[in-house]
Amino acid sequence: MNTEKDLRRKYSDLLFAKQNEQKYPDQKGYGKKREKIERQYWDAVLKSKLPKEQLETMEKQVINELEEFAELYKQNVENDLDSDKERQTFRELFKHKVLEDISEHEPKQQKEESPFNKQQYEAKAKEFEQRYGYDVVYALKREVLDEIKEMDLTPAQREKLQQIETELEKEKKCTKN
Repeated sequence: MNTEKDLRRKYSDLLFAKQNEQKYPDQKGYGKKREKIERQYWDAVLKSKLPKEQLETMEKQVINELEEFAELYKQNVENDLDSDKERQTFRELFKHKVLEDISEHEPKQQKEESPFNKQQYEAKAKEFEQRYGYDVVYALKREVLDEIKEMDLTPAQREKLQQIETELEKEKKCTKN
């Protein structure tokens, strides 16, 4: 029924206008816009000659649909934020790993610190790759390596960084095949 579809749209517009008017009470333009939309809605209601029960049901359905949409939108935004946080965490872990790999530790100190950090990194990296796929992992690793290249490194550190880059490219080729 085209009339009901039109009423649903007008009622949805009215709800948004009311929401804007409540958000911005000091801006009179929102009040005038709400009044105009409300008049249009009630004119359409009168022209439709829908029974009161059917109109109330339609209004409840519109409200439920808008609430469902708002909840889905909120979940999507939260998922995007979580994804960004996870990506940043992965980048930081990988950067820490690379900086540790290229740093010039004393052998005894490196043995004490590395196993825990490497195990933690490996577990997080595996989990992250399973969740987002190798292409995302590769892109983040490339970003980190490019960032580290810009740092003030010793020749030995640059050589180690070059080896890490070479290993990453070999890993990518193996993954593509």
